[in-house]
Amino acid sequence: MEVEGSHVIPWATTDNGECLYWLALPNMEANVWTIMVNEACGPRWEHFSASFTQFLAAIIEGDLKSDILSSLFPLATHQFRRLGAV
Repeated sequence: MEVEGSHVIPWATTDNGECLYWLALPNMEANVWTIMVNEACGPRWEHFSASFTQFLAAIIEGDLKSDILSSLFPLATHQFRRLGAV
């Protein structure tokens, strides 16, 4: 169901081509936006009810698992680059 005034905002990509987004709904604070992961070149999506920092910490620590992100993720060494630098 599409909510009028909602926006999908990209905030990360992986080396494999998966994209991570925020689902921004009207009148909703940014810290409760849904995090969505889209598989590379495919129709599958995952939705996570977590803030950005909760999601990032949990996925890097291995406390949160994704069926879309690589089974090798996260690597032992983490690297962050500005999206425009990719």
